[in-house]
Amino acid sequence: MSASNVSDAAVETFVLVPGRTSRQGTTLNEGKATDGYLDETGTLLMSLNDMQRLGVEAGRRVRLRSAHGHIVVPCKPGRKEELPDGVLFIPYGPASSRLMGGDTHGTGMPDSKGIDVTLQVLSADSESAEAADDADPTTPPPTPTPPRAGAKNGGAKKVVENATCTFCGCVCDDMVLTVEDNHITKAKNACVLGKAWFLNHDAVEDQPAATIDSRPAELDEAADHAARILTGARYPIVYGLSDTTCEAQRVALAVADRIGACVDTTTSVCHGPSGMAFQGVGEITCTLGEVKNRADLVIFWGSNPADSHPRHFSKYSTMPKGRFVPRGRKDRTVVLVDVRKTKSAAAADIFIPVRPRKDFEVLWALRALVKGVKIDADEIESQTGVPLEVLVDLTERMKSCRFGVLFFGMGLAMTRGKHITAEAALALARDLNRFTRFTAKPMRGHGNVTGADNVVAWTTGYPFGVSLGRGYPRFNPGEFTTVDTLVRREADAALIIAADPLANFPEPAREHLRSIPTVVLDPKLSITAQHATVHFTTATYGINTAGTVYRMDDVPIPLRPALESPFPSDEEVLKKIDEAIKRRSDEATKGGGTGPSS
Repeated sequence: MSASNVSDAAVETFVLVPGRTSRQGTTLNEGKATDGYLDETGTLLMSLNDMQRLGVEAGRRVRLRSAHGHIVVPCKPGRKEELPDGVLFIPYGPASSRLMGGDTHGTGMPDSKGIDVTLQVLSADSESAEAADDADPTTPPPTPTPPRAGAKNGGAKKVVENATCTFCGCVCDDMVLTVEDNHITKAKNACVLGKAWFLNHDAVEDQPAATIDSRPAELDEAADHAARILTGARYPIVYGLSDTTCEAQRVALAVADRIGACVDTTTSVCHGPSGMAFQGVGEITCTLGEVKNRADLVIFWGSNPADSHPRHFSKYSTMPKGRFVPRGRKDRTVVLVDVRKTKSAAAADIFIPVRPRKDFEVLWALRALVKGVKIDADEIESQTGVPLEVLVDLTERMKSCRFGVLFFGMGLAMTRGKHITAEAALALARDLNRFTRFTAKPMRGHGNVTGADNVVAWTTGYPFGVSLGRGYPRFNPGEFTTVDTLVRREADAALIIAADPLANFPEPAREHLRSIPTVVLDPKLSITAQHATVHFTTATYGINTAGTVYRMDDVPIPLRPALESPFPSDEEVLKKIDEAIKRRSDEATKGGGTGPSS
């Protein structure tokens, strides 16, 4: 079919697998309103075979429609052999979020991968009209880059050694930062994502420290207004916490306790299902240092470290020389299991492609083989696309290795099945310990999302999705998790800390969030911050503020800030809000009030 004959009547069914790319991560730090970010997160990738079969040239716009929404985006071919026929890919962003539904199936996590969609090729005549009609009201118009703040150190140059990068869960603490004119100009040892993180965090002098209904306000006034909103709510929620220090997280928990809120971290839309699996099966764990020194078999399942955690290979898992793997990469076998051939496949010895939404079946088949149970070869291959001999070979490698580790990513936690699939991965690691030493670990995303889980857990007894409304903690994903409270329209006020839910939540949740008063703490004027009732501009943790964060393996890491900020830290702002809430409570008690909103 030629491009000129493509019509709006051509509709086919595909499976959409959103994910992360390096460019998505770098442009994310440059700003979500930049052309680079909008282009990267708004371009669909197809297999070349599918494009040729449909007669679609690169740049042609197509309409994707799921059961929950639709988008119009340009498409281009993926890298050679990256995508199997019938599978589409788009980087995570506002576009992919519009195809997600609000049902989390009792986990807090909406289906974010493996989404059934129809693809309709648009004719040239209808492209522009469709694109205009499809504009997302949540996405802000492009804004100019604000001027860099003036130097507080008189233009002096300094070098900060052993600084910590808090962009991803690797939390690499060997950065060497060069600071000139109160601006980081070099970030030695940083990966491409780390460089974007450090080099795009300038303090902005002309941005107010706080706003109320978009007008500049003093910090104390804004804190008092925030306290009025939160204490006046019947069902407040506290959400985010993963991109701030453990010290700030502790204060946020105190605020949540005072107002009887549901407190939830970005874990609920990240590895929340994995957290549920830990409770159901248990976890055989280790530190990344043990992986570096001992692991001779490394499996990445549903994870793409080359794009999401670039230094994981070189610093922790595949390349470094260790005590019991003295030759580094030569002493290791690396396996990648995924629904598409990502960039990480180039670093693997073995790549095993799995059909979308069939990870559980493959994991359960491996458990059966480990236990010596016979499997029908035709049945397993027809179901999963993986030949039985491939699974048998992997089973023998896992049973015979000296120290194996399975790093599983969002390919398991975000796909239909969620915590049940994660349980299968954890149970497989448990089974293998009858033969050797084997561990399984989630590839955590945000810099301190692991710290958020730890702080919430040691404070309440549960890692995320906790209600404090009755004066004691209750844990129930699907009920107290943020997406669910918003989709059911139960939440009537929100305190959002270092998160941008309006950029990545499903539309039913975003719609309700836009309708309630919100208090937002964020170093940047994010999409959520632009819709906030009260917004505090805060300093960036790790760059401007000290504190503690947790690496993805639950190891605490201290922060060494590189430069000062004209803005307060999250911890300082939260303490002001907490004090304002206590004042209002004391005033209500003295005045004979009966509730926090008196």
